[in-house]
Amino acid sequence: MEETNGAAKTPDEPHKDFIAVGIGASAGGIGALKEFFAAMDPNSGMAFVVILHLSPKHDSSLAAILQKETSMPVHQVTGTAKVRPNEVYVIPPNKQLAMLDGSIGVTEASTTRGVRVSIDLFFRTLASAYGRNGVCVVLSGTGTDGTVGLKHVKESNGFAIVQDPGDAEYVTRRLEEELRRTKDRLRTTIEQHETSIEELKASNEELQAINEELRSASEELKTSKEELQSVNDELTTVNHELKDKIEEVSRTNSDLQNLMSSTDIGTIFLDKRLRIKRFTPSVQELFNLITTDIGRPLEHLTHKLEYTKLSDDAETVLRTLTPIQREVRDTVDRTYLLRMLPYRTIDDKIEGVVVTFIDITDRKAAEEILQERSDEISRFNSAMVGRETRMIELKSEINDLLEKSGLEHRYLVEFDADEEGSDDAPE
Repeated sequence: MEETNGAAKTPDEPHKDFIAVGIGASAGGIGALKEFFAAMDPNSGMAFVVILHLSPKHDSSLAAILQKETSMPVHQVTGTAKVRPNEVYVIPPNKQLAMLDGSIGVTEASTTRGVRVSIDLFFRTLASAYGRNGVCVVLSGTGTDGTVGLKHVKESNGFAIVQDPGDAEYVTRRLEEELRRTKDRLRTTIEQHETSIEELKASNEELQAINEELRSASEELKTSKEELQSVNDELTTVNHELKDKIEEVSRTNSDLQNLMSSTDIGTIFLDKRLRIKRFTPSVQELFNLITTDIGRPLEHLTHKLEYTKLSDDAETVLRTLTPIQREVRDTVDRTYLLRMLPYRTIDDKIEGVVVTFIDITDRKAAEEILQERSDEISRFNSAMVGRETRMIELKSEINDLLEKSGLEHRYLVEFDADEEGSDDAPE
């Protein structure tokens, strides 16, 4: 037997408190396995996993064969099982075994370029799961299977033991001095494991010393209690001042809320990421907004406007800090004056965008009628057609429309005394 060993280091999984031994062999290694388990102490405190190149076409009696040589329980793995010390686990035909978090499981068999790799694959998972508490034994006759996995065990600071090909069963030279050496190596591993336990005990003593230091620090913290109490008194005073400020802000917020509820101007407040911060009730006539929409992006909301550049314009205002004003229509042919302004805080910081919608449908209609009347006057004047009475009526109508729009009269209308009572006089 030839033995290789990696450098010792702290195990990756300290909760594993026993050694797991993986043994890889060809079908001709059964005799060596029988001698190995016949000579192995059944109370060694180690778990054993046997990976044998079995025929995929026949059932295996390996578990029964090995059970005759040892008093340790021997299991053929058929599913997922918890690995326990002083027990033996053997591979079933046409399957692979893998270690994971202290358990062993079965997977479908595979080959690499037509070569069996079941030993390599198991040794890799053994190294990952048990670290320095992993031991691999490679018996002759396995070919290259086991070589790569052995390196993983070494890199994880475990033990790797390889049989000398000259001692193989198939050349009739038999695997007792090697068994003794194997037991010696395993015993050495146990001793190293015990050494690790001693190191952990030393670490525990260091932790106790640190605990004493923490106690001293606790005493120092107690001496700072009076200073903290003084600071707490100051914080209480500040807290009262903050409470007054909060009440003032609350009143201001109530005023703002009432203002928003009472105004007919639809308003949406957006943050820097164009998400809804606040909105007035009147804007719900245009947008499908509810309270839970606060925080949603503007572009996710549906609306009744024939206006596809709402989000683009908001981004432009936020980027350029230049207000935008547009006239937009909704799906029921009402007209709104849309205004977008940067949202500025009291200290002049830009925190988003304010979007307002003012219903100018009536004003727009009045403007259109006014334009129609003005056009009609222009046509009458251009064609030199029109009667003074009609002109007076048109001017009166325009003045009435201007008055309804809150503007001053554009025309001075005068009536002759003789015509004031006639049927053609404007009312």
